[in-house]
Amino acid sequence: MWFAASCAIVLALARLLGAGLVDDAYIVLRYAQNIADGHGAVFNLGERVEGFSSPLWTLLLAGAVRWVDLELAATALGVVCAGALVLVARAYVRNSSRDPRRAPTAVVSVALACAPPIAAWSVSGMETLLFTLLVTATLTSAAADRRCGELSVGTALLLLAATATRMEGLLLAAHVAWRWLRVPRSRRLLLAYGAACALLLLLRYTYYGAWLPNPYYAKLAPRLGERIARGIPYVGWAASAFSPLLALGIAGFAAGRRIAPKRDPERQFVLGWVVLWTAYVVSVGGDNFAMYRFLVPALPAACLLAVLAFADTGGAYEPAFGTTSRVWRRAALPAAFAVSALLACGWEAKNHVGDVTLTRAWAKTGRWLAQVAPPDAVLATCVPGAMAYFSRRTTIDMLGLTDRTVATQGRVHRGAAHAHERFHTDYLYSRAPDVVVYHTSGRFRRAAYADPATIDRRWGNALYEFVRDPRCPARYRYATAALPDGTVAEMQVKTPALEQIEAVLTSATDHAPAGTSVQVELPTGPRAADR
Repeated sequence: MWFAASCAIVLALARLLGAGLVDDAYIVLRYAQNIADGHGAVFNLGERVEGFSSPLWTLLLAGAVRWVDLELAATALGVVCAGALVLVARAYVRNSSRDPRRAPTAVVSVALACAPPIAAWSVSGMETLLFTLLVTATLTSAAADRRCGELSVGTALLLLAATATRMEGLLLAAHVAWRWLRVPRSRRLLLAYGAACALLLLLRYTYYGAWLPNPYYAKLAPRLGERIARGIPYVGWAASAFSPLLALGIAGFAAGRRIAPKRDPERQFVLGWVVLWTAYVVSVGGDNFAMYRFLVPALPAACLLAVLAFADTGGAYEPAFGTTSRVWRRAALPAAFAVSALLACGWEAKNHVGDVTLTRAWAKTGRWLAQVAPPDAVLATCVPGAMAYFSRRTTIDMLGLTDRTVATQGRVHRGAAHAHERFHTDYLYSRAPDVVVYHTSGRFRRAAYADPATIDRRWGNALYEFVRDPRCPARYRYATAALPDGTVAEMQVKTPALEQIEAVLTSATDHAPAGTSVQVELPTGPRAADR
């Protein structure tokens, strides 16, 4: 019952928030589709680059292609993970509470299902909820293993699954090993886990020629100081949103110390993970997506600690306040969760809806390109997810998430947003894409960047560098296309000869979808000689 109810709550809240698939999810979907079609785990056919961060999530989606649409499969699997997460949290609260009869399982269930970050990322198409579920299950299983005195096989398998979902599972493995490495049988299980991880790394290197996923190189700023300067505000905003819950947990911990001064090793273990993961998020500079995506893997553990710390205070305040204390304690938990949810919605929901809206605009542009661009056309864009997935054309990622050369050899623009710093203009011109699609495509009813000088370098520096290069006016023409809904696609179209322009886009006018038009014109703004 709680599983079905949790899934229903998550779906309802996600719909209320306006959440949906984000652009990076379509990168994974493209890999999954290529696997299902027999082309291998590649983004572009013949190019072995690991442009995703979750092998297990990608394989699960690839296995679902035969029975269900990939977008639906990604959404459904995320919601199922959210429902399973609630069940894991309920079991932990029941088993870890000092008074199981009064364990606040219902409060925890509703609170997690109603947490905006969990609802938003469960329908995002990303692996966030799968990783969060496996991390939380590993923590609760390892905490329970303490009663048996040794690590269980189930915990080791959960740990391996978490690592196969995201490489950050190695952080959790280090946290588990710190506690269990001294127990002989546990040591053998951890060594077996290490051997399995080594095999996974070897398979990655054999297939892709790299030890780490390509997004690691593309997204991570080269200087630790820069990353920390971004990561601290990122964590700070999240802490502000969930400040009522944090305050309640601290109050409960302080009161609990009066009742049971002895420390609880199980809860210390869970708290250690929250601290470790938070430090990791700060060290990588946070995330460019809204709704605290990188902190979601630690959110259930933090909620469980806060709830248990407060619920287990028992009668700490009753001698002074009597019945009023019991009423206050019962109302405080739901109130703290409700206020935290409202704060999270107020600060981050609008930005998350913006991410989803942009993704739909790029999906619309990709569908249009699938109808008008030649099958052998090569595209280039700063937003390769939905555009590449729906166009089904070879697509160069100008930011490097799915392109090893840009990620590892590209330059860094320090003024760009997180994960938008990389660019490699010379490499792009060597690839000579037929169409360079602007990230404004499908968003506005008139061209946003007809003047190249106005391109926002924070989000589109790679495009700015490409368009402002003297080679651009010699080889490309600025083109706009009115899409069926009245919005505009902006592009640079390759122009060695007029026949090639027509072969790429303008010759498709006779076959273009109803309501579309293509206009090729010289770019406005500074002349090439002035650039």
